[in-house]
This record gives sequence, C-alpha cells and structure tokens, in this order.
Amino acid sequence: MKKIFSFLAILAVVFTFSNLTNAEPESDVTSVIDSAWDQFGLFSSQIDETDSTIWIEMDKSKSEQELRKYLKENLPQTDLNKYKIEIITRDLEEVKNEHERSLGL
Repeated sequence: MKKIFSFLAILAVVFTFSNLTNAEPESDVTSVIDSAWDQFGLFSSQIDETDSTIWIEMDKSKSEQELRKYLKENLPQTDLNKYKIEIITRDLEEVKNEHERSLGL
C-alpha cells in the first residue's frame, strides 16, 4: 500500500511539473490590457489573432484617448504594428441594464 501511495505522489508531482513547464506564458498584450481594466473602465476585451485586431469595450465616461496613449506606451512596438485597436465606448448604465436583462432580472 505504501508503494502505491508513493508512486501516486510521484506521478502527481511529475504531472504538475509537466503542466507548469508546458503552459504558455501570458502575452504582453493580455497583461497590458488586464492592467488597464479598472483604470480605464473596461467592460470587455478580445484579441482576435485571425484579423489581428484588439477589441476593447469601455465606459464612455473614461478617456478613450488616455487608453490609446496607455496602450501605445505599454505595448511592445511589434504588437502595435501587428494589431489594429478597435475601441467601443458605452454608457455604464446601459451595460448594467443589458447584463440584468441577460440574467432575466
């Protein structure tokens, strides 16, 4: 019984280590957008590799120009050259109401 437990413990450690080393690192684009979420009132974001577009939906009471400036200063130049950035601004109350309707409230 002790041998089976030891074998299972070793197998779990090897499997966990294997998954950690094979995990893809978070992209610069993802980490930059994640860090802007609260500061710029983002509602959603999507990175479309097929169309090379970053889609961002944000609170219209926040500054789109400041968000663009932030992205330009924090994204690597290679990503700025690769992706087109599309920003949609929406009213916070409109988004809340839409969310409540989707939940059936």
